[in-house]
Amino acid sequence: MYKEKQTFLQSWPMGLVVAIMWAAAVILFAFSDIEGKLATSGILALVALFLSVISLRTEISKEGIAVQFFPFHLLKVKEYSWEDIELAEVIEYKPIAEYGGWGYRVGSNGLAYSVSGNKGLQLSFKNGRKLLIGTRNPVELAEAIEHLKPS
Repeated sequence: MYKEKQTFLQSWPMGLVVAIMWAAAVILFAFSDIEGKLATSGILALVALFLSVISLRTEISKEGIAVQFFPFHLLKVKEYSWEDIELAEVIEYKPIAEYGGWGYRVGSNGLAYSVSGNKGLQLSFKNGRKLLIGTRNPVELAEAIEHLKPS
C-alpha cells in the first residue's frame, strides 16, 4: 500500500502567502484604529487557520485509489476502483497554465487536487473523466502504481 499526506504548510507558495499576509497586516495596522486592527487580526487568523488545516491524502492499494482533500472532502474519502480507471500515470504538468494554480481546481484536463509542485498522478477513467492528484513523491508513486495496479 502507498500513502502520502501533503499540506500547504510544506510548500513555498505558503511562504509567499504568509509574507503577503504579514505585509498587509503591517500596512493595515499602521493606518487603522483599534476596530480595524482587531478585524485585520481576526481575518488573518481565520485565513491562517483555513490554510493550516488543508491536507491532501492519497492511498493506493490493490483495490484502487483513495483520495481526501480536506476540508473539501469533509467527511468522505473519494474512492476509485481499478475497474473504473482506464489509465493511471505519473506526469509533469503546468499547474498555473492548465489549472489556474494549486488547490481544488477544474481545468482543461479535468479536476485537480494539488498543494504544490508540478508532478501528479493523472487518472483517466473509462467514462471519459480525468482527475489529477498532486504528489511530492513521483518516483515512489509510479512504483506503487506499477506494483499495485492489476495487470
